[in-house]
Amino acid sequence: MKFVNPFAPRRGPSSSHADRIKQWIRDGLDLKEDVAITVTEVRCRESGCPDLETVISIFEVERPIRSLRVGKAVAMIAEPDIALALQIGQRLLDANAESSSPKVSVKQH
Repeated sequence: MKFVNPFAPRRGPSSSHADRIKQWIRDGLDLKEDVAITVTEVRCRESGCPDLETVISIFEVERPIRSLRVGKAVAMIAEPDIALALQIGQRLLDANAESSSPKVSVKQH
């Protein structure tokens, strides 16, 4: 049995993969360089969820934070995954605008 230290430092996603994902988000949403985007790889503990998923958060001034989830590790995400997440996110954003709910969260498995 292998012991996994939950307090051990974790390596974050490769900056080149994260930078590529950020650029796809910028291009897909036509965002300026001053918009902050974070790419975080997290372990999912929900039933039916992949072991690792990637959370992409978009921070724009005077807008609600947008969060997209892709059910893959950062290194496995390709541009079509981001295009799909953005498409789903936009549909949810449109639906939320009708109900005046500001939070958008996309979970893709």
